[in-house]
Amino acid sequence: MYRITSINRERTSHANQRNHVAVKLRLPYEPRQRRSGAIARSAFATLAACCAMLMSSLALSENRLTVLYPEIRDPYRQIFMHMIEGIEEASSIPVIAHELARGETEQTVGELISQGSNAGVIALGKRSIDALGKQQSIPIIMGAAILKPDTSHYIGITLNPDPSQVFGLAVELQPNLKNIYVVYNPSLSDWTIQQAAKQAKALGLTLHTYPVDSMQDAAMAYRTIQESMNSDTDGLWLPIGAPSRDKSILQRILETAWAKNQMVFSSNLSDVKRGALFALYPNNFGMGKDLVRLLETASTSEIEKNHIAFSTSLNKAVNRRAAEHLGIRLTKNDLEAYEFVYPSK
Repeated sequence: MYRITSINRERTSHANQRNHVAVKLRLPYEPRQRRSGAIARSAFATLAACCAMLMSSLALSENRLTVLYPEIRDPYRQIFMHMIEGIEEASSIPVIAHELARGETEQTVGELISQGSNAGVIALGKRSIDALGKQQSIPIIMGAAILKPDTSHYIGITLNPDPSQVFGLAVELQPNLKNIYVVYNPSLSDWTIQQAAKQAKALGLTLHTYPVDSMQDAAMAYRTIQESMNSDTDGLWLPIGAPSRDKSILQRILETAWAKNQMVFSSNLSDVKRGALFALYPNNFGMGKDLVRLLETASTSEIEKNHIAFSTSLNKAVNRRAAEHLGIRLTKNDLEAYEFVYPSK
């Protein structure tokens, strides 16, 4: 009595956050007025029953990938939307995106992901990860958060860019680079900095680390570093979550760097706008695809428990004025390798 003409996975919109699968059905004929009302009512009743069965089949029988992301306003919401687009692009099965409203509990999330045949869950953002609790029944991947193995129940990809790529670009722009300095909060970034030190050594660099517990200590550490930096061989790295997120501290860092011709580079796009030489930061669409690949790997092979990977799908931004000030000549071809160039003209 019916046939499927199209099945379209709709993108989640602000007005309707839980539109997942839209199914359009068309009768092979149009009811004519001369047909009795009883026949017409019977036809539509049959159609409604078929729709119900089909939707139930799509929702409960077919393998699917569930994505959890937090309820949040634009422009931050767009970060998750771009990641979900990447997930949809890489996934070979239907993707069901669920916006996690404030107040949803571990119990309600557990009920959601336990329904039907769920191939896995990708949790985006700290709130989504926290709401999962310790689900063990299906593969779970974490993303879109600052992660480290000792505080994670699952495997995932941290927002922190791969340090080897960050340091590699620093060397490309300043071939004489030997020393990299970093100030960080150990409770947030100790694992990241430990891994970064290993990767710096592999590149023939030395990472000088300054752990601090307060903004006052951070300001003193940055002052000490910049008083002794060699502008030819040293660089200052501002990773995600560093104390340099404080606007007054960042302003002093960049003003000192400009006055002393010091290279400052970052893992935050906004720092480039303010004067840092360059930044490598996550490509949200690419991270979505990487999360799917990690889920597929975890589903078919053994991965170390609580395995956390750095973001490797990255965008590049450069401050052309800072580069010129440091004597770094970037050609038109060089600039084309960057997703963002400041100033644009």
